[in-house]
Amino acid sequence: MSDKWSAIPIRTWHGKGVSRETANGVLSAAEKMWTQMGLTKRQISFGIGLMDIESGFNAAKWSGDQKYYGLGQFDAPTWEKAVEMYNKRYHAHIRTSYTSDRNIQVAVLGNWIQEMVWPRAELQYSNPQLSSSHSPEDVAYALHNRGYNSSTERAKRYLDDKYKSPKPKQEREPDYPGLEVINPWSV
Repeated sequence: MSDKWSAIPIRTWHGKGVSRETANGVLSAAEKMWTQMGLTKRQISFGIGLMDIESGFNAAKWSGDQKYYGLGQFDAPTWEKAVEMYNKRYHAHIRTSYTSDRNIQVAVLGNWIQEMVWPRAELQYSNPQLSSSHSPEDVAYALHNRGYNSSTERAKRYLDDKYKSPKPKQEREPDYPGLEVINPWSV
């Protein structure tokens, strides 16, 4: 298992991070669960990159301002909506309060990517304002961070600020679990 995921670095904040074993457990659970849920390889790669950037695969991570939590760094209202969507789709009974259970977080995040973030990113990516200088993963990341209902202009501003200027568009086909796809927006 460690060979498969060893190319993915584990992020730390102030010297704190999860063990390689914990990260590998999150990665394996995500790959298995998201494949069963029907996510594409590109969506799975995006989700892995998102968890890496947002939490370093730490299911109990709070943001510095204590506003965002978990693998996907959801705020409370978005987490509640994501859980409600998951419960409705899968006839589940997950409570909407935050949980450090990595399997619940992985399941809810996978459904959120598949049902909310990715479809909206694909729709916005069709706008030349974004597609001329950003990848679909970039747009999905902007929508996850700025709100899944963000306007094209708001997503573009976020990405332009993140990159300080539009970066050259890179055509990429998923080479799962290739790091270029898993983490296409790394600095």
